[in-house]
Amino acid sequence: MKSSRMEFFSDGFIAIIITIMVLELKPPQTDGWDGFLELLPGIGAYGLSFAIIGIYWLNHHQLVQLVKRVNGKMLWANLLWLFFMSFYPLCIRWTQETDFGYTSTVVYVVLSIIVSIAFYLLSYLILHGEGCLPSEKFISATKKKDIITLVFENLALVTALMGVKYIPYVLILCMALLWIIPDLKILRFLSSLEDNDFN
Repeated sequence: MKSSRMEFFSDGFIAIIITIMVLELKPPQTDGWDGFLELLPGIGAYGLSFAIIGIYWLNHHQLVQLVKRVNGKMLWANLLWLFFMSFYPLCIRWTQETDFGYTSTVVYVVLSIIVSIAFYLLSYLILHGEGCLPSEKFISATKKKDIITLVFENLALVTALMGVKYIPYVLILCMALLWIIPDLKILRFLSSLEDNDFN
């Protein structure tokens, strides 16, 4: 199967997730500034989730460009990643209703870690699969980011389990922002290729 089919499916699925996230925001029960304050936890969780999903989307687009054809393992790994991503709307609703409560925070952090692991699995299968151009360069390029990501994830989980409010979300955001700029080596490589090399 051409990689473009997996990319188009993922793009549509991610667009649906983002739409549902907005719909999951619970309108405030009161008018005025009190009502706005009621809405803030949901807006905060939505903004963080939107940033995370958007960054994953950017990196997913870049990753898929490195392979001409996808195999069954890549397709299943992609579906697994999208499956876990689809739980973000539920976590946003829960976070808003509990005002960043202990359990909802722990679940949000654990979900973010699972999504990260699922995306790492997808990346591994693509970069180590046949037809990736050239995989060894890109594997070495992301090692530092992978290590720093692991540190942020562990810190977020520890602070969430300790019951520290808001800090776990900040750490998850820092982890996501680390990947906001796709790897420059890969960008330079992709820009140097003719479109017909991938199509």
